Amino acid sequence: MSISQTSIAQRLEKLLGAGQVISGAAELAAYEVDGLTPAAAVRPTTAEQVAAAIRLAAAEKLAVIASCSREASCESAPHRNATTSRSIFPE
Repeated sequence: MSISQTSIAQRLEKLLGAGQVISGAAELAAYEVDGLTPAAAVRPTTAEQVAAAIRLAAAEKLAVIASCSREASCESAPHRNATTSRSIFPE
């Protein structure tokens, strides 16, 4: 079952708190990947919040793209031993 973009953001806000969820179209444009804009972006502050967001995404079959704080200091190449993969957006 697919859920709407609004519903995704609302459910994430219930799990993480409104201050941890980005859902405005203008703000989400900064998180665009390969021409696709996410339904929401989250800024979890605890491991429990990360786990809750991932559980929701898995249950709803949503793609998850991990990102750092989106500051210049985070824009570096992955460690040479890191494995990388591309997220697949559901059709």
